[in-house]
Amino acid sequence: MAAANLQRCLRAPSQAVFLVAVLLLSAAAPAMAAEEQASSASPSSRGSNNDNKAGVTFDSDGVSYQSENRAIQWNLGGRLHFDVGGGEGRGSDLDESSLWRGRLRRAWVEFEAAFNRSWTFEAQIAPFDRDEPIESLAIGYSGSAPLVVVLGNVKEPFSLEELTSSNDITFMERSLANALVPGHNTGLAIGMSGERWTAVAGVFGGNLNDRVDDEGLAVTGRVTFAPIRKDDEALHLGISGSHRAFDRNQEVEFSTVPESRPYETPLVDLDAIDDARNLSRLGLEFAYLRGSFRIQGEYILAHVDRAENADTSLHGGYLQASYVITGQKQEYEVSPGGLHKGVEHAVFSGIDVDDEDRVSRGGAGAWEFAARWSILDARGQDLDGGRLQTVGLGLNWYPEKNMRVMANYIRAFADQRDEGTPRADADIFQMRFQVAY
Repeated sequence: MAAANLQRCLRAPSQAVFLVAVLLLSAAAPAMAAEEQASSASPSSRGSNNDNKAGVTFDSDGVSYQSENRAIQWNLGGRLHFDVGGGEGRGSDLDESSLWRGRLRRAWVEFEAAFNRSWTFEAQIAPFDRDEPIESLAIGYSGSAPLVVVLGNVKEPFSLEELTSSNDITFMERSLANALVPGHNTGLAIGMSGERWTAVAGVFGGNLNDRVDDEGLAVTGRVTFAPIRKDDEALHLGISGSHRAFDRNQEVEFSTVPESRPYETPLVDLDAIDDARNLSRLGLEFAYLRGSFRIQGEYILAHVDRAENADTSLHGGYLQASYVITGQKQEYEVSPGGLHKGVEHAVFSGIDVDDEDRVSRGGAGAWEFAARWSILDARGQDLDGGRLQTVGLGLNWYPEKNMRVMANYIRAFADQRDEGTPRADADIFQMRFQVAY
């Protein structure tokens, strides 16, 4: 049965093409590694180099170029995430539903450029996504360090988990609480950072893939502080706030999908909240990193102010821990590095695989184990939702600097608000094959 499920996963042409691409890139990894070692690597979005030699470089970061003295720098790369898996659901609305399939989660083309070390341009395009082909599109200015100004379609500065790149998040999907986070929208943001602190604020309209002026106006900000910041230890504290005023009363929707894209069956019924005048959000976050161990958690509250009906609130959160079994460490980055000068301040980068640990050079890569609990409570006043919780386990393998294989098991269970509605639950298993270049 598992073999039949896998065959069904691979029938879609675009997904098959993706698998071929992954295999080709995997086979090319040793050659890319040799090329990277032999040539002078130029700076890219995932790192920097002190070598001022001009030229073009092709390595695990994609194609990079820098002119003399770095007056002009650019990097062309992308990310490919292919998911396979599914789950078995039980409940009155699920009818013992099950779903097993493969899915092209992300196929992005990414371009970053810097001019005179002050002006930057960033574009992330998803050509196969008909609904939202533009992930980000922005220009930035950082000539007056540590001040950074960004204009375009970017992530609103809210939530540690959201601002962490999808290439670096610990689990395949962000937690249930991420449903309450603003995400990408078009606006102007200003950020500053010191050795231990960051502050970012901005004004945002709607998403560039829709009508920018159709979602009212939001003011969003995030402040972080690191009481401890050492080479092998960091303590992170942060708070985010956002207030969006709508031009007219409209509906507000939140997702209740249980942290899976192969299995997208909602376990709780959450109707759109109509008659909304304002949407306010509050986020609290913390993280502690010591060597190969990291613990992280957030609490997020969303309050909907309604014109004629009773106001209502939703809240959620998560707590997760991860440990790199093979001893590699993560980095705590206060300000965006490389060519990237966005609003993603104070985040954790992915696992850094040393050259001697790379599979293409005879190593075993890096192995990471993780556990997470998360909750989304939609049982507010005049809101016919429920409470959804998940407990998840994850195992991640990093064979190369730019590759990752992820395996997640998720136990999801929901309590409906209506006492007469039986409890719903699901067991989900999924894997991801990831290449970022």
